[in-house]
Amino acid sequence: MLTRRETLSLIASSLGFTAFFPQWINLAVAGEPNQPTGFLYVSSFLTGFTKINESLVKPFHTELIAQFGHAYCKKAIADLESSFRKASTPVELTQILQQYRSFSKAILKLWFLGKFLHSKPALDVQDLAYQQGLIWQIISATPPCVPDDRDWSVPPAPSLKIAL
Repeated sequence: MLTRRETLSLIASSLGFTAFFPQWINLAVAGEPNQPTGFLYVSSFLTGFTKINESLVKPFHTELIAQFGHAYCKKAIADLESSFRKASTPVELTQILQQYRSFSKAILKLWFLGKFLHSKPALDVQDLAYQQGLIWQIISATPPCVPDDRDWSVPPAPSLKIAL
């Protein structure tokens, strides 16, 4: 069975999410594994974060349905969950990630960036998704335009800069 670190490393490299990998892996591996099911399980598995805002599950799921269709989402989530629960080798994990590459990337983009492209949820949901984007935890920052005691005029530490 793969460790959480090995699994996340494989997900990051398979889906092209390596720019902020060191910060992501350290935060994600530190969390305690939880036992959600369905979309929440797949989201938690892909992001590596065990504590994600459950109030965003429904709007994010709705966004994926708008993007991929209900039948595809249902099948993709079922297949991914089943495969993630039993995958024990990098080859098995890579195969399912490649099969559902665009779907998996869409899930990661939603949780990390909180950006809706295909559905139009209420503004408060859009704001919450943006503010709760996992990217802000990874770079240890507060989103711009969100009140906090940190100051965006001070550049981040060199170890937190992301090469694009």
